[in-house]
Amino acid sequence: MKKIRPENQKAMVTRLLASTLLSLSFVLLQAAAARADDSEMDTATTSATVPSLPQMEGPSKTTLQGGLEHAEELPGLGDGLQVGKVFSDDLLMKPDTKISKEWFLVPPWYAGVRHCDKATILSRYDFATGVTTQPMVNQTNRQDATSGYQKDRLGGIWDFKHVPAIQHVESDLVNAVLYVKAIKPLMGNEDRLMIKYEEVSISVSKRTNKIVSIVQQEQINTITSPSPDTLRIDVSVRSFDSDGKPQRQEESVIIANIVKPFEQIDTYQGENLRPSFRDYLVSHHLENLVPDDLK
Repeated sequence: MKKIRPENQKAMVTRLLASTLLSLSFVLLQAAAARADDSEMDTATTSATVPSLPQMEGPSKTTLQGGLEHAEELPGLGDGLQVGKVFSDDLLMKPDTKISKEWFLVPPWYAGVRHCDKATILSRYDFATGVTTQPMVNQTNRQDATSGYQKDRLGGIWDFKHVPAIQHVESDLVNAVLYVKAIKPLMGNEDRLMIKYEEVSISVSKRTNKIVSIVQQEQINTITSPSPDTLRIDVSVRSFDSDGKPQRQEESVIIANIVKPFEQIDTYQGENLRPSFRDYLVSHHLENLVPDDLK
């Protein structure tokens, strides 16, 4: 396995997921590897100046924007995906696993290339202790990400989902594995976009190839644009153990700046996206949106 330089890891994960969001998934993956290595994570934290949060009695007592909430529990992962078991990718994805190649409409202010430098951690809730902490720290999270791949006949901009997907990140003692099960648009209008990630983060011993830690994650991102070329991404991540029981919930916010406007992208990992885009529109009875050159 090729060892990935830390400064290149964020970009690789972003490309893998078609760069649909500025997500904390990579930071969580790095943290899993660092915890298993008992080494210093390539992440810096500084105090953040943000408005004080109201005290919470439990996780997300304030319902997420749009009236959405996290799952109370998730299905278990099965006997093969447990700490101490030998790991292989086919425990997550079989060779014949069907890859979803779907499209979803995004607001024009979300399309293009955007850059962020940090995530501000607002609160953490521990399900075992019932304790909420409010660290109010900035965590380094430098990313460039692209959203918006195709434009329909009426000018609407569409993003591309390519899931499930697996990414490996190598550290000194463990191999960290991020398995993205699903990316689900929950709500979209001219003012707000909400998307949910369903993921599994695994740390695997390089010496024994056995699982040393495994976490399921449900992440809901709420994206708004408070001013031109600026995005606010409110991130809510709930972590579950391999049996689907909740462990921790973390709320954070990312401010990103659009650094390059939308440009149509016709290929992804060597695949021509144009036929896929046309077929998706036709199969969803949106023939009127098919670009003229694809009819």
